[in-house]
Amino acid sequence: MDEITHIFVYFNDFDAILDGFYLVSENDLSDLKSLKSARFIIRDINGNEAWFNNLNCGYGGIGPSYSQKVLEKLGIPSDKSKCVKDSSYDIVKYFKNEKGEFEVYPIESAITRKSECKATLYYHKGKIVCLQDEENYVSYMDDKTKFLYEYSSIVPNPSDIILFNNRESAIEHGYFTKDFFGNDKVYQVILRDQHGKGTLVMPSCS
Repeated sequence: MDEITHIFVYFNDFDAILDGFYLVSENDLSDLKSLKSARFIIRDINGNEAWFNNLNCGYGGIGPSYSQKVLEKLGIPSDKSKCVKDSSYDIVKYFKNEKGEFEVYPIESAITRKSECKATLYYHKGKIVCLQDEENYVSYMDDKTKFLYEYSSIVPNPSDIILFNNRESAIEHGYFTKDFFGNDKVYQVILRDQHGKGTLVMPSCS
């Protein structure tokens, strides 16, 4: 790589994906495509990038410790490199300024680290889609306020909330996918934002 100008370090690959650092799987046969990302990205002056999975930030463990070592080898002083070990920050970005010095921007993610529900990001017809885990989720019908709070980090300003009364209606409108055995996984509650890239959340409803 040429002169390094940008470095992005993440605790959670969700944040990396939402920042645009992802590759879309070419092996998936359905319209729902798996995403691959990284938690440590280096960019040079020509826009070339190197991605690493075993380096990250946001706690005092091995991953952030090695991130700090790599950052210092790239010329970042310890008073700035140590930010990757601070548990207050989920994202740490380094940009080289006009003087050739790196400036550090530590950020707290909008995504909750400890959540009662699980979800996975996918790519669907030009949009990032978040599918809620069917086995570990917060039910919309049981507690609507808690449900919306859990997903506000993915869709902070929903423009549409779509509710289907039954599985058949959701399937008819295309809000379903297949599991490994070919069974339908149906999503009856949809949160959709107003942005062009359209981050879309399709959690299950009990």
